[in-house]
Amino acid sequence: MNFVAVDLGGTRLKAGRMSHGESVPSDLLTIEHEGDWRAGLRAAIDHFGDVAEIALCVPGVVDGGRVTDLPGKLPGIESADLERELGLPVMTTNDAVAYGVGEAVHGAGRGHGRVVTVTLGTGVGVAVVEDGAPLGQGPLGGGILGGQLPLPDPGGGPEGAPTDTSGRTGTFEARCRASSLLEQVRAAADLPAAYALLRAGDPSAEQGFGTYRSWLSQGLVALALAHAPSAIVVGGGAAQPELFDGLEEAIAPHLWQGQKVSVRRAELGDSAALAGLGVLWRGPDTWRIRA
Repeated sequence: MNFVAVDLGGTRLKAGRMSHGESVPSDLLTIEHEGDWRAGLRAAIDHFGDVAEIALCVPGVVDGGRVTDLPGKLPGIESADLERELGLPVMTTNDAVAYGVGEAVHGAGRGHGRVVTVTLGTGVGVAVVEDGAPLGQGPLGGGILGGQLPLPDPGGGPEGAPTDTSGRTGTFEARCRASSLLEQVRAAADLPAAYALLRAGDPSAEQGFGTYRSWLSQGLVALALAHAPSAIVVGGGAAQPELFDGLEEAIAPHLWQGQKVSVRRAELGDSAALAGLGVLWRGPDTWRIRA
């Protein structure tokens, strides 16, 4: 039986048709919906044709198969009955959970029992996966609040900018979202430019990346101590190879005595959440959060 896996973001969606024999969809589709998520979902369904179900992930809190909390994005999706609107069975989950399961099972975390995944993008997405399943149940299961970990300024400085996606300061997300890296490398207009400056040996870029990497290592230490994973997988637009220089060595002295955690760069890119949706769709009924 075929199903469509959909990673629904604030302005675009990524989708792919999958079957029982596939771990990652081979036919990927990207649709720029610019906030009209209903039209985007219908366009994806029409593109792939005869499908039996939809596996969907969204950047918000999901409870009982419905999106219950997603401020500022995808207007009208909160509490929407997606199965009625789309005319198909829909499995819905959080996008960080889907991403984490995909990387843990098919990506950089494969072979590890417990994996923490972190995405550095518009926000900081966190998920905890054990033996291929999200750790914990309920709407806040899977460790999705990891980006809200407090990372106060050790120097007692003012808590102005930066802020996280909820408007809070002094959190892991506020310190380490992609825009916060650009705050540290002010000469760069975007992430590719920031990394180009770093590769060119620009002193201000090296200093900015050093500050950002220091905040990132603090967040990873907190997650490692809280969840005791054997691997942390870091992905997202801000997680390019140069970011990982010395990162695992930086967190090692702050772990529990004898604790070892491998820090790895994510492998699956835009396919990670879709691969995770495939795992969840095929999994036990307890993973299949239905409306």
